[in-house]
Amino acid sequence: MNTVQVRFVGIQFSENPRIPSFELYTLLEPIPGHCLYSTVSVRTIREAGYTPVPRKEADPWP
Repeated sequence: MNTVQVRFVGIQFSENPRIPSFELYTLLEPIPGHCLYSTVSVRTIREAGYTPVPRKEADPWP
């Protein structure tokens, strides 16, 4: 599986108990169908065939 650098944004919560919470990331590299700096779910990243690799906090925001 390919990797993509991301920055963790947070968790999206729902008031509907049937919709689970999910992680959101900002893409630091484009993936098919999503441009650089898009905010996407971890599911979107994985469905595109990628594994998110968080950028270290010490690294500057590009």
